[in-house]
Amino acid sequence: MRNAIIMYSSITGNTEKVAQVFESVLKAHNFNTALEKVYPQRDYASGPIFFDDCDLLCLGAPIIAAMPYRELSSVIGWSGKHVELFKGPRPNPSQPGRLRAGIAFSTFGGTVAGPRECIPTLELEKEYLQLYGFTPVGQFACPGKQLRHGPVDELNARLKIDIDDAQALLQRFMDDPDSAEFTSMDTGRLEIIRKVASKMDFDENGNPLMAGEQVMFDNDPLGNGMKGSKYIHYNLQDRPHQRDLKMAEYFMTEIIEDFFLTADGQIRQPMGAMYSCIY
Repeated sequence: MRNAIIMYSSITGNTEKVAQVFESVLKAHNFNTALEKVYPQRDYASGPIFFDDCDLLCLGAPIIAAMPYRELSSVIGWSGKHVELFKGPRPNPSQPGRLRAGIAFSTFGGTVAGPRECIPTLELEKEYLQLYGFTPVGQFACPGKQLRHGPVDELNARLKIDIDDAQALLQRFMDDPDSAEFTSMDTGRLEIIRKVASKMDFDENGNPLMAGEQVMFDNDPLGNGMKGSKYIHYNLQDRPHQRDLKMAEYFMTEIIEDFFLTADGQIRQPMGAMYSCIY
């Protein structure tokens, strides 16, 4: 049996949906799979993550201000929490021995740069993979609804915190305003969060609109009864949708079939271009 770890951060649930699809596909192919979510309150001393026996490591994060959500980098990057991820010596991908495969993945809005927006995050995740002795064999990125703009920017300014912290804080409040984090919070700070959260606008599906602006239009541009989209990613605030998640399923299936279902049972060495699904 092969071992896989999916280590990811997620704020609005976009990246988590992709991670869960990866988990489902891996388990269907008899991988012993650990789904490890990185979040600020996690105690890594009492719940450690070790890569020693990992054959496939998937690293995923949403994109905040053109970079991966800081929480993932703070755990697995060159600086931060200094979490110990190996019981023994850290492997080097240039040294002989069994191949350890890696996958970088992300979700993003792309309202300004389109699919190019995800490239810096994927490249950094691939650097992290190599830092821990894993050879990148694939990268996946798909659109995801955005929470930023408007209220998030206001929270960023009023509390004087980073954009990624403001977005994560607002999402946690929207998910569970009665959690211990908020019931024990300073009343002045809590009131600011409550007022900012009250300014969030939602579409008919309950998805937050971007600063209250209209994203979809009833203009039927092709005469096929479908709405027109303001941004390059169609119906962005309803992403990732089932087609996106099906793409994630196909992507992971291809990785498993081509790199793990081999004649000699060993992980196949990468041949030429990396498997890439970015749109």
